[in-house]
Amino acid sequence: MEVKAIKGAKAWLEIGKKAPIPILKASAKLLTKQIKAGASLAELSHTIERDPALCLHLFLAANKKSRQHNPGQGVEILSLNHVVTILGMKGLVDCVKKAPQLKLHKSDAYQKAYLQAQSCSAFGGNLMEHWVKVNHGGSAERLKWATILAGAPRWIMWREAYVQMRKCDWLIHHDFVATKRAEKKVFGCSLDEILCLLGRKLMLPSLAQNVLEAKQLPTLKQWGQLLHHRYLDFIDADLKLKRLKSNPNTLMAVILHMAEQLPLGWMTTKTLRAQKALGRLTGQSHEAVVRQNHLLAVAVSHHAGAWPVLTPATSLLWPPAANNQSPWLRRPMLCLLPDKEKVKEEVLKPQAVQSDSTALPGTPPPRKANKRLLVDIIAQFKRDVHTFSNVHEILLTCNKAIYEGLGMRRTCICVLGKGNDHLRPLYCVGIPQNSKVHGLKVVLAENRFFGKLLSKVASYKVDQDNFEQVLNMLSSNVVDVLLNKNFIVMSLFAGDKPIGVVYADASSKEESISEQEYQAFKTICQSAGYALGAYAQKHNHNHKPKSRMKAS
Repeated sequence: MEVKAIKGAKAWLEIGKKAPIPILKASAKLLTKQIKAGASLAELSHTIERDPALCLHLFLAANKKSRQHNPGQGVEILSLNHVVTILGMKGLVDCVKKAPQLKLHKSDAYQKAYLQAQSCSAFGGNLMEHWVKVNHGGSAERLKWATILAGAPRWIMWREAYVQMRKCDWLIHHDFVATKRAEKKVFGCSLDEILCLLGRKLMLPSLAQNVLEAKQLPTLKQWGQLLHHRYLDFIDADLKLKRLKSNPNTLMAVILHMAEQLPLGWMTTKTLRAQKALGRLTGQSHEAVVRQNHLLAVAVSHHAGAWPVLTPATSLLWPPAANNQSPWLRRPMLCLLPDKEKVKEEVLKPQAVQSDSTALPGTPPPRKANKRLLVDIIAQFKRDVHTFSNVHEILLTCNKAIYEGLGMRRTCICVLGKGNDHLRPLYCVGIPQNSKVHGLKVVLAENRFFGKLLSKVASYKVDQDNFEQVLNMLSSNVVDVLLNKNFIVMSLFAGDKPIGVVYADASSKEESISEQEYQAFKTICQSAGYALGAYAQKHNHNHKPKSRMKAS
């Protein structure tokens, strides 16, 4: 469930404590099959490395076991061969069975963001391994795995706080709000503080945790000195800066930051600045750094799995016009999340029987959303507009999403009539054929409530508390025929053109429409509006009259 109104690092830590870190179901199945078949260590390592979440579970389990057998020695395991040795084949299988698993779904925005964060961390590990070898600055394998594991807190945030992370990205990269200010507005604190606390809670190896600790890294002033063209003078004058320059944590922080920016493109200011800092730390020219990074991105992308993510080399193929229109940067909005965990049927059956037996006479059964249907319809609105043959199909599908997917009792789309002075409820579901609703004419001059909705994209949720306010803006015949004290409405636009108003309600005898249902309703209407706009744009383009050549 998407968290709301969480402010402060400690509050986010409480969310992170309960957050699962699922591995891919396909990875778990393949690894178990390989172990049973007696596969080689190289084959097992290849399977494990393709799933960063699986790596995290195995490394944490191995380090926990090492601490139990060698208390107080501080021996940390950051080698995959060492992990397999410590856990053994039985330990690997047990760890895989205990870890939560997920199945890939093409329309799950939360899942895509979670996997994208893992992909960025994995590429950061590859970058770290490469540059450590170039710089001869320690164990390449240990630093590679430390970099990957250090990204785990960010995976959690993308999965548990998807809307907040999207909003923060939008404020920073689209509205150009200062990073600290944007994070303070969205999270109530710095995002780095949250990531640091989550890393401590996960008990990451110290080499991975250090890159999340601000005290272990250069200050803002020292970062500026490293990027300055007189950086050598600053290093000679500051012994602490000289030590930080040769510290692997500094190199890891730069690479991790750069890898996290890659979904926005290689040519963004932050990515280019990170590569400049990388050149300072490794003693390479800026051109050499960029060339090697691009070659590595292409090599990693070539061997990438079939994940629904942007590979490191994707932005290298973007056309020039798309450089400032990153597909990863999207306007923040609530996305519907399929069930993370399947509830066993035998648990549900007794509850259903009990609720039926205790229900009061005349009380409708509880509303129940079909999340899978909602996710599929919204995906169709956003990406498969070509499947709709006309506008009527889009509006009917919108009604289907609200009535069958969201579980509303009645829904209708009131379409704007000729002259744009009235509305007609033309698309109705859950309303009897003999109902007066079908013949209703909502005159906008007499119903300011609907007039305000049509002035811009807007929505409203009405319940017992604010129903009296709405009454003052509606005519009596509309109230008597259409409304009750438990409904939601939203205006529907195709681009900048108003189409009508979407209305949905629940029975007055049941609980008020929840905030989650209201947000889902808005998502459906926004997605339908997007589909209408895309269809209209395509239709106008196809029917654009061809210019005739004048005879000379």
